Amino acid sequence: MTNKNGVIGLSIVLALISVYYLSFTFVSRNIKGKAETYAMGTDGKVDVSKKQHYIDSLWREDVYLGQTLQEVMERELSLGLDLQGGMHVVLEVSPVDILKGMAGGNARSAAFQKALTQAGQDKKASNSTFVSLFVKAFKEAAPNTSLASVFANSANRGKINSTSSDSDVIKMLNTEIDGSIERALQITQARIDKFGVTNPNIQRLPGKNQILVELPGVDNPERVRRLLSGAAKLEFSEVYLTNELASGLDQLGKYLSKQAEIEKAAKPTTAAAATDTTKKTGLGGLAAQLEQKSDSSATDSSALAAQSAALTNLFVPMPQGLGVYMKDTARANQILNRPEVRSFFPADLVFMWDRKGTAGANNQLILPLYFIKKSNGQAAMEGDVIVDANHDYDDRGRPEVTMRMNGEGARKWRTLTARSVGRPVAIIIDNLVYTAPTVQGEIPNGNSSITGNFTVEETKDMSNVLKAGKLPAPTHIVEEAVVGSTLGAEAISQGVWSSVVGLVIVLVFMFAYYSKAGWIADLALFINLFFLLGIMASLGAVLTLSGIAGIVLTIGTAVDANVLIYEGIKIEIEEGKPYKQAVTDGFKNSLSAIIDSNVTTFLTGIILYVFGTGLVLGFATTLLIGLVTSFFTAVFITRLILEKQTEAGHVFKFYSGLTKNWFKDNNFDFISQRRRFYVISTAIIVIGIGSFIFKGFGLGIDFKGGRSYIVRFEQSVETDDLRAAMDDVLGMPTEIKTFGGFDQVKITTPYLIEDVSPDADQKAEAKILEGASKLKGNPAKIVSYSKVGPTMAFDTMISAVYAVLLALLVNFVYIFIRFKRLAFSYGAVVSLFHDVIILLAVYSLFNGWLPFSLDIDQAFIGGILTMIGYSMNDTVVIYDRIRDYMNENKGKNENISTVINNALNSTLSRTAVTGISVILVLLVLMIFGGVVLRGFTFCMLLGVIVGTYSSLFVSAPIVVDFLQRDKMKEDLTPAVEGAGQIAAANKKIKA
Repeated sequence: MTNKNGVIGLSIVLALISVYYLSFTFVSRNIKGKAETYAMGTDGKVDVSKKQHYIDSLWREDVYLGQTLQEVMERELSLGLDLQGGMHVVLEVSPVDILKGMAGGNARSAAFQKALTQAGQDKKASNSTFVSLFVKAFKEAAPNTSLASVFANSANRGKINSTSSDSDVIKMLNTEIDGSIERALQITQARIDKFGVTNPNIQRLPGKNQILVELPGVDNPERVRRLLSGAAKLEFSEVYLTNELASGLDQLGKYLSKQAEIEKAAKPTTAAAATDTTKKTGLGGLAAQLEQKSDSSATDSSALAAQSAALTNLFVPMPQGLGVYMKDTARANQILNRPEVRSFFPADLVFMWDRKGTAGANNQLILPLYFIKKSNGQAAMEGDVIVDANHDYDDRGRPEVTMRMNGEGARKWRTLTARSVGRPVAIIIDNLVYTAPTVQGEIPNGNSSITGNFTVEETKDMSNVLKAGKLPAPTHIVEEAVVGSTLGAEAISQGVWSSVVGLVIVLVFMFAYYSKAGWIADLALFINLFFLLGIMASLGAVLTLSGIAGIVLTIGTAVDANVLIYEGIKIEIEEGKPYKQAVTDGFKNSLSAIIDSNVTTFLTGIILYVFGTGLVLGFATTLLIGLVTSFFTAVFITRLILEKQTEAGHVFKFYSGLTKNWFKDNNFDFISQRRRFYVISTAIIVIGIGSFIFKGFGLGIDFKGGRSYIVRFEQSVETDDLRAAMDDVLGMPTEIKTFGGFDQVKITTPYLIEDVSPDADQKAEAKILEGASKLKGNPAKIVSYSKVGPTMAFDTMISAVYAVLLALLVNFVYIFIRFKRLAFSYGAVVSLFHDVIILLAVYSLFNGWLPFSLDIDQAFIGGILTMIGYSMNDTVVIYDRIRDYMNENKGKNENISTVINNALNSTLSRTAVTGISVILVLLVLMIFGGVVLRGFTFCMLLGVIVGTYSSLFVSAPIVVDFLQRDKMKEDLTPAVEGAGQIAAANKKIKA
């Protein structure tokens, strides 16, 4: 093997990277375990607030390799919401409110209102942008009215005018909506930061006016809904200076000093105990740190120094006033909100935090604290007076923000700036201070500029934020899923069991089939899993329940490359080559099939990753990484170990006593029976199409929209009784299915799905519990919940269709590029269509008959795409062998049917071994993977069976038919040309 040292070096590098990044996971889990121990009550329950307090105390402390706890937790292999519980939300920025705000008084016209309503209805069944739908509807309602006549007003001065074309207006509308989404993203991030969730995931969905929010461990969904929904509140307020609050701060220092003395008197040995704890754990805690600081300040001889020390132990002097270390903000809030502390300061003072912190000593993050002046709780001005805001450059070329106000705002702004010269004015959104520029002089006309040490990005962000007053752009929840912590714990248990059992089965099977050579494949499989988890951790990937399914499937498919190699070596040995040469040639000759099979699956995995969400996305992430690590370990690590063993004199037989004669000298006639299999497949497809027409499909809420609840009862429940109760309470038909056990059901309903108000979800949940309570003596609780709005459902359906069609197209093109004959591409794509239709037929025919969901949803589409990947993997390996056999038989007189039949028989052992391995692990997933994955796994299991069938009995026979047709054309061409020449000669003779 060439470049052996390079392979060894790369393996060592990968191993070190994996160990490094996985170590963060172990450290993080260890600290979380200690936090739970610290927060464990006498009743055996964990106090969540105490646990969070423990973690907060270490958030900015170095805990491992110079990394703070925050950095450690950011680098750990995070668990998805389905494994740890939490909340998944997709927010949609309302373009209706933005268009109304930009149209001003013209928004009240009948044509405008009609166009808005029509665009809203059309959006439910369209993938076009809201602006394009609005423009189309407006032109239908007012065909002779230009868009400029609606939107050209003082608010949009400088962007468009009364003579602007419709295309210019449309461009401006799209720009403003895009800016509102970015603004909503910033505001959402600030709101989540205030909520205090560890490792939230907040991102804008590409190409959409939607924001994805994932909040691990959240146990109060209603609070999250209210926090995320609605428009932001923009305010301008005066700020107290610290010298104006000297008396209050002095009293606060005395109060903190007294509190420290009381705590010390109550616990005289606390400092020593805390020190011991710190030594033992190497971590300490906020309480221990505060007590140690209090003790040192108490030894000061001066009472004034003690007060000052007590104040500075918690607060840090900053240019704008005071700040607090991020880890101490919870304690600071608790102290500042006490009535006795509030009495030290003016009645119109409100404590507010800055939106983001600044780095202090020892990399500690400090959050600035502002003393805001609000008379009767009201700010001096609100943001609705802002007409426009933009980023610009001052006369010295420095980035600045320009702001323009309406007449009422200009008057208020003049008054506010006149009395605030030389003082800061805070710009506040949702009670967080975004900036507090110092007023240089009275501003009479409402046109202002904000300068400072800003970057261009900062001025862009600030100008965008200032538009929150003019264009409120409220956000609505269009998709939501809540997973209870109980369900998450069960998912972890099921995922671990399925992984372990699947791994053991494959290890045993490989050893049983290949004897001693099997342990090399098993060792490569262990290394593969280690690299897989290490790379996932290094990339910041999230491990989900579907990701575990991807790992289990990777276990099954990882042996495929080893099987191809081992079967290739067996062929070389049977041809009489020396063992060492057989090993070398076996690797060399199998490489083409391994690359092709991995590339086709990888391409399908990319499509899964691009178009998938939720369960499908988690599966795709693991699948893609697993394919890369599987290829590396099978092709390089296995070869490295095998060649090392060969050099040591070890000779492997690549079969056991049981499997020695399996698939040897096969002579199954696949091709001559192809028409019989065409008839069988056609009959199944016709029955399936009949079921599509007369029975249809069960659509999941991903595709039809609605609310879905997983409800667990204390005892078994009759679905008919519960359905009658739910129909009565909700006033509409309700879909109820057993989910995992007879004490657990899945309830699906469109109840209040069109209602975007914050309390709609709470009302719907209350109705579900009311219906469940009608089953007397059988208490119930909701353990999981999801919601998909009609617009989101349509987008998901369109994405799913695009994904399947793109997968078929990509595989068609790749097969043509690799095999240079359209016959191979036709055979591959026809067999894929065949597989998809048969799966759809099964899901239609047996929906409602099996003890798990057969709904067509995102999970089903993921299963379809995975099946396409597996089927192509199988097909490409067969095609590769067909190509080899056709090249070897050039010049021989064997017909195409015989050549391809021989090729199919030669790959039968690989097809069987890989198929059995994958089927075994999928059966494990079906049994141990839990009810959430059962429908997804069934789709993949059925897909593997159908895909294997089509590779042998549909795809290859179609190649035979097309190649024979092409050969007939080639044979006819010389005859036709000859006949033409004879005819021409006859004409000349006659002439």
